[in-house]
Amino acid sequence: DGISRKDKKGELIFEIRQLQEEKNYSEIAKRALSGNVFAEYLYIQYAVQKAKTWTQSAEGTADIKQALEQNNPAAMAIWGITLYTSYRPKGIFEEIFEGPKYNDAEFEKGITLVKKAANLGDAAASSYMGAWCAAGSLTQVLKNERDAYKYTQAAVNKEYPTAMYRLGTWYLDGINGVRKNPELGYELIERAAFYGETSAINYVKKYNDKWLETDLRVLEDQKQIKRSAKLLHSSSK
Repeated sequence: DGISRKDKKGELIFEIRQLQEEKNYSEIAKRALSGNVFAEYLYIQYAVQKAKTWTQSAEGTADIKQALEQNNPAAMAIWGITLYTSYRPKGIFEEIFEGPKYNDAEFEKGITLVKKAANLGDAAASSYMGAWCAAGSLTQVLKNERDAYKYTQAAVNKEYPTAMYRLGTWYLDGINGVRKNPELGYELIERAAFYGETSAINYVKKYNDKWLETDLRVLEDQKQIKRSAKLLHSSSK
């Protein structure tokens, strides 16, 4: 098809995207449980969307429950994030239209699982812990800039898209314990956009209307990313 597939990671990401287009979430779940970070990212999006009936109807649930019994970090993260999303305190309209009502025990269990998975190095769990430490809105997770950066950077090191976007915004503003560095911030945000992180895509398009979403198979082309980051930097002045 004329598109280079030299980079193995780029090929794997393309394969996962194909599975998503085919709505084959059972296979995506298996990839996530085997350590594929991008598969975990996409599966969590799917699980959160289906949080209303997830434990009954989502594809891949049986595999995740079995892996959870074996203390698989990705399974802990997926299950914990879904419990957190499903049973968190909600507003009146959310209570009516968006799934299960608040359940303190299940909510606490979700946070505990995410904490455990993050401490085992899971990327998704680390990303959530970074956000929670930065916000300080949970009684179970105190506000702590150092931990916010530690967990978020750990997720970025494994190329978790949401964490890349978040850390990018921190570098833009110089907040949460990081020194202001707009060029690095833009680079992280655009890298998250290449993976399909919606907030990152919207941000990049807002400041650069010439930006085009690039095929995921060229994710590892660092020169292209750096050129794009410089373009973003100059167009925002």
